[in-house]
Amino acid sequence: MLGFKSFVLAGLLTLGLAEDKFEYDPLSNFRPRNITGLGDFYGWVGSYYNATAELEVKVEYEYMTPKNKLCSKLKNKTTTLKYDAVLSVLERGPWNAGNNSMIFWLTLMPQTSPAYNVSDLPTDFMWNTKRKNISIPIYSNDPTPNGYWRPQKDSSWDLFNFTTTQTSSGAYNMTQSLSRNESDPFSSWQNVTMPVCNSSIVVNEHRFNTPNMVSYLTEDWDDYKDPVVSMQFDDKTANLTLDGVFTAAPFARLNTTELRPAPVLGRSNYVGFYSLKFDGILDAYHSDLLSLKESVPTWQRTVGFGNNTANIGNDQEPVEESAGSVVSGSVLTVMAVALSILTLF
Repeated sequence: MLGFKSFVLAGLLTLGLAEDKFEYDPLSNFRPRNITGLGDFYGWVGSYYNATAELEVKVEYEYMTPKNKLCSKLKNKTTTLKYDAVLSVLERGPWNAGNNSMIFWLTLMPQTSPAYNVSDLPTDFMWNTKRKNISIPIYSNDPTPNGYWRPQKDSSWDLFNFTTTQTSSGAYNMTQSLSRNESDPFSSWQNVTMPVCNSSIVVNEHRFNTPNMVSYLTEDWDDYKDPVVSMQFDDKTANLTLDGVFTAAPFARLNTTELRPAPVLGRSNYVGFYSLKFDGILDAYHSDLLSLKESVPTWQRTVGFGNNTANIGNDQEPVEESAGSVVSGSVLTVMAVALSILTLF
């Protein structure tokens, strides 16, 4: 009987703690979870900026093919692609390891009608393969390391280091070359639409990659360059540019109805330059208040606290900023229920 009692108590307390993990923690950079309609994409303290981003790609050569043999559809041609985009510039959390002043990532979405709703994305949007046509061309830190919603302390290292400076107007600025000797990526692309040389055997959807180190596809290319990111942001606007080298492989056109577990790549591999530009405006509805008075980005927490009429859920019952330092009511309730049940045995 004692073993059964222990089992019941442990199970109920585990349930209570599982519920409690969504309670607000002022020491974390996660926002309160009581905000109706917020969604997981906007779950972090910081600033969010909206824009139409432009990606320019120019193929330089096809791997294992002489450069002068590049087909006319690609030779000396620049393809421009447009995306709806959100730049997330966020406060660091205890799960971040490193010395950068903040974390950031840029999310690209297809331009659709109605507009793509990022609030519907799951918590694991960055690494979930089921996300639809969402690209993250650059991220300085993984928002959900190992897929956990509440990652452990120092569980995710900065993917590259940068220095933030402040302009005379108060805006924060950074420029960094992303030269690394490690294979961990700083980007996650979905398929990119580009022209193809022979549409009878391949489609215009390409597996797109922006490498951060020389690979076998680029090792003999004299014009290879490390990617460079530049960003400037304040409490109203943000701009970001990312320039570097890409590799792309088109998917094969399958003249069959046979179902396959994944698209089949064609035999071609293209290499070239890309340039990504983002000029955004603050999304005040989803953003906390950014102070320009500090040497590093600092936010006053407003989303979920009822102290900024521009915010989502401002008319809801606000969260106490000191919440989370004591055991929550949900856990106490579960403990009481557990003890009541045990008295029956």
